[in-house]
Amino acid sequence: ASRQALLSAAPLSKIAEMLSDSAKVEAVCRCLAKAVGDGEDEQGVAALAGEEGLVLLRKGMGHPEKTVAVTCVNLMRGMAASAAGMAALVGSGLLARVGEALGDTRLAVANAAANMLVHAAGQEG
Repeated sequence: ASRQALLSAAPLSKIAEMLSDSAKVEAVCRCLAKAVGDGEDEQGVAALAGEEGLVLLRKGMGHPEKTVAVTCVNLMRGMAASAAGMAALVGSGLLARVGEALGDTRLAVANAAANMLVHAAGQEG
């Protein structure tokens, strides 16, 4: 199925709701990344930079399951490759939130945040 069809069938708000079921977190994170193309192209950035996408990323950063937080950081890493994505991250405060995640007690989340920020800095230069 196309990504557009996937997003139509399961909008980001519905995907966010599914993240509350810890038994399904891994599968939902994989579906999320596939639905937005890892945030690395125009269609993915547009989905994530919209209101539903930003809410999902914000909630995902605070999710108790590290898989969700890491997935959201990785999606933001993809977004940072485009000017529109970077503008959405800065304007929404999510880039600052990734900076705060450097101190996350979950090593995988802190590591993903460090990688994302290095990647984002490389895009600016």
